[in-house]
Amino acid sequence: MRNDFTDLMNRVVQSGEVIEIQKYGTTQIVMISKEHYERLTRDLMRGD
Repeated sequence: MRNDFTDLMNRVVQSGEVIEIQKYGTTQIVMISKEHYERLTRDLMRGD
């Protein structure tokens, strides 16, 4: 699961659709649009 999540985060950042990245210590929050989130989750469910 960790690798899937890391791959997904890399795809998010590389897509250029990141709205904002906030860091709190070792935690990183990546803000994306709702539409982009829905598309990514759809792709993830299909295994793309």
